[in-house]
Amino acid sequence: MKLKNILVSMILMSAVFALQNIQTMAGARVFAKKLFLSKTAALAAVCAATPAYFADELQEVVGSFLALQHTTTLSRSAQKELQEHFRKNGFEIEVKDMEMLNKEVASQLPIAMAVIQTGANKGFLYLASGARTAFETGKFYSEGGVQFSKREGELALYHEQSHLQHLDYREIWAFLGLKMASFLMGIKSAQVAGRGKLVSLGGGLIGWGLMNSMSAQRRQAVEKRCDLAVPTSDEALIYSRCCGKANALLKEQGNSDSSLWQRLFGMHPPFGERQKYTEEHAQILKKQGK
Repeated sequence: MKLKNILVSMILMSAVFALQNIQTMAGARVFAKKLFLSKTAALAAVCAATPAYFADELQEVVGSFLALQHTTTLSRSAQKELQEHFRKNGFEIEVKDMEMLNKEVASQLPIAMAVIQTGANKGFLYLASGARTAFETGKFYSEGGVQFSKREGELALYHEQSHLQHLDYREIWAFLGLKMASFLMGIKSAQVAGRGKLVSLGGGLIGWGLMNSMSAQRRQAVEKRCDLAVPTSDEALIYSRCCGKANALLKEQGNSDSSLWQRLFGMHPPFGERQKYTEEHAQILKKQGK
């Protein structure tokens, strides 16, 4: 998958900046030779491989930094309950406040959760204010009357545990390397095609953008896999309604996660789609007797 994505990006870069120059450069073979046998291509290969190879080490560094910077306002008893929930599945977690990680997300979606893995079986669980309230008191009510229960929060934890189980952070680091490589190859493609500095920079940005979109589409597929980690039909149906509530919370604040930009570059599928396919998943599980 990694090699395929970077090759596709390189080919697209070559096509964008070289189609009008192929004949003047004595054909595509000459263009490809100048592009792929260049020092820039070698540097791009290093950029593509390094984050993927050192993903575990890099993630540990991130974890060490976050451990020093972030804390939580959740009570010790609620933290212990969440930790025990994860421990049953072989994971050790520390709870942190989402506001310290991403204020915008915490503001737009008070029931937001996220996990940042810091090792094979450990990580940080980030909770926005509404999610903390639900785990602390049993329920959270938004200003518009959207209700989020502790039970719904517990089912959402299956999603976060799926990220931990599959070591999804490794793909994030791998795609970071591919983005850097695509940026460099986009610049080089334009230079080989005889373009100036400004156009070459634009080529790099196009390369970055193409790979960023590929990364986002893959990430959305990963998020869907995590959404479908809820094991029983009844629980999946509750989780589906929870996705609908999240969608209602966004609309309550005048926000949307279904724009074209979000679909191309967003890290999650729109909540409307998530509600639909998790409901379908619940029906499948019911037919299977689960």
